[in-house]
Amino acid sequence: MSTFLRYATALIISMGNLYLPLPSAQAPWQTIEGVQDTAKRLKSALKSDLQSCPNIIKELLDDPYQTDTLVTYKALPNNAKLYVLGDLHGDFGPINALMNYLEKKGYYNKTSFALAPAIYVALLGDYIDRGPDSLKNLWYLSKLKEANQQQVLLIRGNHETEIVMENEFKNTLHSLSNKITTATVLFARFLKAFTLLPAITLLTTQNNGGKKIALLHGGFDAQNESLIGPNPKNNLTPKLFSLDAKHVLWNDMHNDGISQCVPNFGRGLGLIIDKIRMLEWMNNNNIAIVLRGHQQTDETYTKSTGERFRLFSQGPIPGIATRWKRVLTLNVAPNTRKYGRYNGFFNDFGVILRINSGSDNSNEKNEFSEKLQELNGYLATPIYFMPQEPNTIVDASSVKAHLAALAKAKAAKKKADAESESIIMAGYMVQKGPHDDFYESNETMVNLQ
Repeated sequence: MSTFLRYATALIISMGNLYLPLPSAQAPWQTIEGVQDTAKRLKSALKSDLQSCPNIIKELLDDPYQTDTLVTYKALPNNAKLYVLGDLHGDFGPINALMNYLEKKGYYNKTSFALAPAIYVALLGDYIDRGPDSLKNLWYLSKLKEANQQQVLLIRGNHETEIVMENEFKNTLHSLSNKITTATVLFARFLKAFTLLPAITLLTTQNNGGKKIALLHGGFDAQNESLIGPNPKNNLTPKLFSLDAKHVLWNDMHNDGISQCVPNFGRGLGLIIDKIRMLEWMNNNNIAIVLRGHQQTDETYTKSTGERFRLFSQGPIPGIATRWKRVLTLNVAPNTRKYGRYNGFFNDFGVILRINSGSDNSNEKNEFSEKLQELNGYLATPIYFMPQEPNTIVDASSVKAHLAALAKAKAAKKKADAESESIIMAGYMVQKGPHDDFYESNETMVNLQ
């Protein structure tokens, strides 16, 4: 080949390369190295919470498959504002909505991940599975926890345990690499990080008489009411209880005031706790309010008056199920589609719960704000956002109008169903002979067309 041809060929190739698509930059939660760093950062941040208890750290990390229950304690300043999210389940939308909201308020620096003083963020477990953003959630929470060691409170959910991680989360890790050994190593690293998550965190402030706010995922160990004994004043040392954590992470609450605990057959683990046992445990441990996730279906609840209503859509705080005025269950992330569409509210709005002193910025309350009398008048205020537009905070009046429309549609459907049943009954009666009165009243109806 002549010199000219060689130069011409090289020039054509080099020009062609200008138009080749450049490899797109991958986010850290999309690469093996980034996910490894996430597990390492999360483990380091959670270890820092337990630095006063090296024996607990050693026991947990030596056997991450153990099921002991870790309880931590934290004292909040009197002017604290606590923002709480329920189950994320692989949905990044709620985190995005909350941090955008805090940034607009001047409470959060998105570049440094730093929260303003006296601003606290709590998440109640189940960060992974079901949605597409499990690893993105863990990456962001690890950065947020690292930058705000004392102000970000992470609780362990039942999905952060080995028995559940073996399913969808392991497949998520496999999707990063075809090498089984790589996914296995990542799995072990995340399990060690998750085992450092507390099952329960108890919060106190100086101006509420020592009463506590309990952050947890499911319930408590109803078979052993001494799970959390009275904690001496100002003693914030974490404790590790040699009791099966599944009764904390898997338990549900009764809705109809049944006065006994029963096995949680629906989940296959844990118990269903009754009102009497739950309030007794709270009173014995000076717990004023429980904030929890885990139990997401919009189940029917019976008031003391006998009136029945839907916990999430018809309670005093829409999107948050309030039992016995003291146990608040936060709704699941709205884009987690596997829960279905029970009442329209689940996927139409997301909800963040803010708790702060009633004397501090009470002008921020809305028409769904509830005074927590057990906490000396603290305010529990829901903040609603659009799941598809996390920058859009929804005014409470819009939520009220939406719920009214749902109720109207439900009433119309009920009326239509009743009219349809009347028509069927009329057709049934017309086709009966004069001597057919012996028909059983509970006989199964058929479509007579």
